[in-house]
Amino acid sequence: MVQHRAALLLSAAALTLVAACAPASEGQDPRSNGQSPPIRKTLRLGSAREPIAGIAVFAGGGEALQRHTWIFHAGLTAYDADYNLQPRLASKVPSLADGDWIVLPDGGMELTWKLRPNLKWHDGTPLSAEDFVLGIEIARDPALPVVASGGIALVKEAVAMDAVTLVVRWSAPYFGANVGTPAEFPAVPHHIVGDLYRQGDKDAVVNNPYWATEFVGLGPYKLREWALGSYTEGLAFDDYVLGRPKIDRVVVRYFGGDVTTIAGAKVIAPLDPQPCRNASEDAVGCIKLPPGPKCDPNTQDCSQFFDNLPEIEVFDRTLGGKWLRLPRFTAGAGSELKDPARYDDPGSATVLVRFVNDKIDGVGFGFQVRLEGDVQ
Repeated sequence: MVQHRAALLLSAAALTLVAACAPASEGQDPRSNGQSPPIRKTLRLGSAREPIAGIAVFAGGGEALQRHTWIFHAGLTAYDADYNLQPRLASKVPSLADGDWIVLPDGGMELTWKLRPNLKWHDGTPLSAEDFVLGIEIARDPALPVVASGGIALVKEAVAMDAVTLVVRWSAPYFGANVGTPAEFPAVPHHIVGDLYRQGDKDAVVNNPYWATEFVGLGPYKLREWALGSYTEGLAFDDYVLGRPKIDRVVVRYFGGDVTTIAGAKVIAPLDPQPCRNASEDAVGCIKLPPGPKCDPNTQDCSQFFDNLPEIEVFDRTLGGKWLRLPRFTAGAGSELKDPARYDDPGSATVLVRFVNDKIDGVGFGFQVRLEGDVQ
């Protein structure tokens, strides 16, 4: 048997200096085929907490965690700036006066919700009342680690009368029964999670990457990338119920403690923003920046550029997981990690890397992660 003897090498490659704060090009992204406008406006947010349990259903409480739910998901209702309850995915808010909120003789209640027409999930699948039935069932499941919100425990059953009509029956009166935010009545895509939930394996449901890195929602932004311990990025959703957001891109950066796990994470964190390079390798959402002077550390003195680079950390998977800060790069230098098994995830062949102390915009650089030696 050949022993696993290797070294994980990280070294800086060619640097490219581009104009800081330069406006994005007005041309189309080379991979958009003319269907999406170029990215022009980016909102950057900071968060002390990362929703490692997932978005929406398993997000838990607190403003920092619920923020992700409102970015990537939507509910039947929402509160406006004056704290007035407004319909969102629903065509109206049920009320006693209109007859779609009924108090029954046995003390229970029945609310009828009507969905707006032509609503879509981020993957383009039409929204159905069945998606709310599934979401309410999951939220009420005592075998799942869901933090109960509102009066969900008083819900007796939810029934989809047709594709756009949801009837929720309550076992007792509840004053907030017509509050249908994602925390109270979450929609869960039946076409993604339905079969898995019906199979009865609750661990498989909780650990499914859908809730985090593969989340598909109904909110103003659709998830583009989740870089563990570093940032989450969303792109404006063209078919959002209130219309396409005026801000094209949202990036939430995390500045809290160490992150050890996340459902289905298989990511390597890039420097943000990411300049577009060519049509064959660019990710959708790259930033088009004008060309600038280049510096190759293998043949030139690039010291003045390295002084301003962010520092790099790699994720050490041993001892519960922690981020290891590498020495600052200098021209032509690299960092060698003697025990690559501590950093490489054998299941996905992934090394988690993040950038910290990023003091300037407009500098892009490449780095190499390489395993060397005899590997079984």
